[in-house]
Amino acid sequence: MTVWTPPGPLTQPAPRRVKMKASMLAYVAPFFVIAGVTVLPALLNAERETNDAKDLREHGVEAKATIDGLYTHRQRSRISYHAVYHFADPAHPGDAKYYISGDDRIEQSLYDTLKANSSVGILYDSRDPEHSAIEAELDRQPALEFQVNDIAFRLGLPALIFVGLAVYGFMKFLAEKRLLQRGQPVSATIIGETEVQGRNGRTARVAYSFKDAGGQTIQGKRGGIPTSDAKSEKSIAARACLLDNPTVLYDPGNSAKNMLYPGVFATLS
Repeated sequence: MTVWTPPGPLTQPAPRRVKMKASMLAYVAPFFVIAGVTVLPALLNAERETNDAKDLREHGVEAKATIDGLYTHRQRSRISYHAVYHFADPAHPGDAKYYISGDDRIEQSLYDTLKANSSVGILYDSRDPEHSAIEAELDRQPALEFQVNDIAFRLGLPALIFVGLAVYGFMKFLAEKRLLQRGQPVSATIIGETEVQGRNGRTARVAYSFKDAGGQTIQGKRGGIPTSDAKSEKSIAARACLLDNPTVLYDPGNSAKNMLYPGVFATLS
């Protein structure tokens, strides 16, 4: 009969030193790359618009503009509302031949109150009159909040799922990290094994049980394990590492939080 012994790395005093596995880096890297390509430019644009709005509030000059037209733009299920307007060029006061145009995205509530040739209050930057905005829209909502809402709509459900998977993976890493740092190691008993057919071939899922310090029997499951008929040395070694001396790490304060050692995303350094 094989006698259980705690794996060597778990004999370190708590808190143990933990690092991220290469598998975790490979899992999250594509998410952060894609987020950087898609989300970061949109957030930078949102910050720019926020700063523009702040400048107008600080340096803006009130004026009256004439609405030239209204239009809407649909992107997926999101409809944005726009107002095109013009106002007298402050560099040529009283000369109708000189004017400055603007095109603002506005809320539907404001859109519904405007019509062509009507008058609307604006603010223009005294240092750069080409920089202007409808005053009611500036007062309605901070530009950054407005932009972040638009980013969420623009990215849509697929991107939200993509980000959700990245967050899920990172949360799993954090859970493993906490158990590796301070978890109590105990012997585990493998009580069942089933094979699962996935996109990358067959893997095994095992059920295990252990007893915590209070004598309570706790059960758990672990998937993604190489099957018993695995041929590659790497797969054989990975299976043996988990099942030849089955070990569980559990949270002494809540034994329902546990993992079969070693982890998937985190490892001891």
